[in-house]
Amino acid sequence: MGLPLLDEPNHPREADYQHGHTLRWSEQVASADAFVFVTPEYNYGAPPALINAIDYLFHEWQYKPVGFVSYGGVSAGTRSVQMLKQIVTTVKMMPVPEAVSIPFFPNFIEQGVYTPDDIAQASASAMYDELIRWTIALEGLGPARSMKVPQPSARPVDPRPIRPHGSEGGIPLSADSPPSMPARIPFNREHSSPRASCIRAGDRALDNADFAEVVRRATGRFEGLGVDRGDTVAVLLPNCTEIVTVMFAAWCRGAAMTPINPNLTDDEVRYQLRDSRSVVVVGGERARALASSVDASWVDAETLHRDDHEPPIGPGRAVPPAAEASDIALVIYTSGTTGRPKGVLLDHANLDAMSASLVEHFELTGADRSLLVLPLFHVNGLVVSVLSPLRAGGNVVVAPRFSPDTFWDLVEANRPTFFSAVPTVYSVLDTHTERAVDTSSLRFAICGAAPAPSRLLTRFEERFGVPVVEGYGLSEGSVASTVNPVAGPRKPGTVGVALPGQEVLVVSDDGTPQPPGERGEVIVRGSNVMRGYLGRPEETAAVLRAGWLHTGDVGVLDEDGYLRIVDRIKDMIIRGGENIYPKEIEECLHRHPGVVEAAVVGKPDVKYGEVPVAFVAARPGSTVTAEELLEHCAASLARYKTPTEIHVRDQLPKNSVGKLVKSPLREAASARVSTR
Repeated sequence: MGLPLLDEPNHPREADYQHGHTLRWSEQVASADAFVFVTPEYNYGAPPALINAIDYLFHEWQYKPVGFVSYGGVSAGTRSVQMLKQIVTTVKMMPVPEAVSIPFFPNFIEQGVYTPDDIAQASASAMYDELIRWTIALEGLGPARSMKVPQPSARPVDPRPIRPHGSEGGIPLSADSPPSMPARIPFNREHSSPRASCIRAGDRALDNADFAEVVRRATGRFEGLGVDRGDTVAVLLPNCTEIVTVMFAAWCRGAAMTPINPNLTDDEVRYQLRDSRSVVVVGGERARALASSVDASWVDAETLHRDDHEPPIGPGRAVPPAAEASDIALVIYTSGTTGRPKGVLLDHANLDAMSASLVEHFELTGADRSLLVLPLFHVNGLVVSVLSPLRAGGNVVVAPRFSPDTFWDLVEANRPTFFSAVPTVYSVLDTHTERAVDTSSLRFAICGAAPAPSRLLTRFEERFGVPVVEGYGLSEGSVASTVNPVAGPRKPGTVGVALPGQEVLVVSDDGTPQPPGERGEVIVRGSNVMRGYLGRPEETAAVLRAGWLHTGDVGVLDEDGYLRIVDRIKDMIIRGGENIYPKEIEECLHRHPGVVEAAVVGKPDVKYGEVPVAFVAARPGSTVTAEELLEHCAASLARYKTPTEIHVRDQLPKNSVGKLVKSPLREAASARVSTR
């Protein structure tokens, strides 16, 4: 049996590595009876790309992977190939019988990008011997053919233009891409387990076959409206299964989806529709009027599931997704707390890498069920609570909105294994839950999107018996870059360790990596990092430098690689030359039993330039006063860090995701408002 050795560029940010070669790979193995993947463990981006390739070769060429060979071993040993085995088995292609690892080749010099002729002879011989072993083992699968080691070849130059979104300030990527793995999820699931549960919202439950059929019909609607590769489809709806349907159907046409916050004003919605150049808006009557005002087509969300719209392909057959790995998948708009919202461009390779990373880190399987309580216009809801469990073979329960009155009822009725929420949700549940609740189904809960007081998460875990893992990430990084382990050591006050496939550093102002314990800016690198901001090349260039995403957050890494977020760089207060990080003061205030939330901002001062001013929300029933809190701070903080004023309020301002918004507080501090 012939086993061709497939060439593979080896740097996770190299454009034609992550997004190219699969079609060429499929041509190389066209005469083979089975295939074995050989992957360098040095490459952090290898698993997502190889999963893409495996998926394509299995579905389009009907080849089955019979093994994985790993060489290198500097990033995760055999973890990546074990993850490949798990995922391939999960989608029921076939159990992979073996995975082996070859030690890191001795004479390799790390250059970031290397070609086959950079590989030391010792390693090349070991790889060759391993392939010979596989050839002998697999002789029974087909006629024997000679095998030769190919000569190194130059990477092809792609003459085709970048996709339409690619020139909008993002990083140019090759247009020669394999089909998107995320876009195939509904059809992979239908193929493997047609009657297994997929997604539920209220009384409406869809199994895998039902959901794939719904996606086909929606794809047919979009095809009839002329939606094509490079277009954008907007959806203006509260949490519902239709948003997920629109997402996959848009991808099947090669288009992107931009979800819109239904709480925005009409002017704000029109801004997003125009900025994203949406050609279709899915929603109700409000969406119809807004679509008309920007010359976009409208699709009534209630008709997406109707049988009178014929699918473009018969039931039970997969729709070959038009989307490729380099196509834009999501245009996610930032909250706009520092100006006009920006469209974050996430391509299919970003979502592929991110969802694969989350599946591995949380060890998600077909037994998992997520309870979605965050809004689906936020990347956390889409990627953590929907895409990742669906990819792993699990299923999703969609809550229309978060309510402390119904949350535990949903948990007890649907028995999810995990949920993801913001700190406000944990605070509200802790404050408003008065009855005993059954949390036995929950393996863990995730807290992110905003800093969380460690005292709050510890109290929640002790009270409800659910491990809470705090994570950190940005929309620009496809949602998450670090998370505390569920089973491993969790360090309170930190946001965990780098997720698989990502690198996280803390650097000084000149870009030099800081030693453990030293503060600096947090920067992130990996295949999850966005393409850029839509139509904003200068702002893209400001945050994407030399392959690293500069987060604008101040952090500290400890000797074990756990990250602690100190504060936003822009939130730092400079009082008479002394740097003050508001988060330190906020954590002090959170330790007072009468405080449920705290925010500290800088106030202009003639003498010192800036001084810290605090705003707190008192715990229900508490009679805490500003004077009491000032004494509390003075006992724990240096004098220059102690707030000059503390304002006690019933609640603090938040955006639609539940993240605290400081801009109104800065205005209030400068205007010397009353304490209530």
